[in-house]
Amino acid sequence: MFTPNSIPYQRQPGFQRTYRQGRLTLGLFFPLEAFAGDMPSMLDQVSLAQRADKLGFSALWFRDVPLRDPSFGDSGQVFDPWVYLGFMAAHTHSIALGTASIILPIRNPLHTAKAATSVDQLSGGR
Repeated sequence: MFTPNSIPYQRQPGFQRTYRQGRLTLGLFFPLEAFAGDMPSMLDQVSLAQRADKLGFSALWFRDVPLRDPSFGDSGQVFDPWVYLGFMAAHTHSIALGTASIILPIRNPLHTAKAATSVDQLSGGR
């Protein structure tokens, strides 16, 4: 018999924190800062993530921006998303961690799978 928890990903702590039936959840895109120009300073991101975790936000979302294009006006994420996710996993406790975008055509699929699995395992499924 099918039940909502019979699908393996629905048992993941990150999924359960982010997707709650009948409830609105709120996550944050990182880096979380206002900045002039196209490059964030990336300062105080750990303390902001920890505060979001303590305040009950559902998730922190990170995006893959492989190259800086000054004409675009917002390179946003300057760190590798997998390294950044692992770093934030080590500094937070229960908030879900997710990728808002990963540019798959320029990444080796095996390396991407290994990085994603590493973050998943090291964060306890967040």
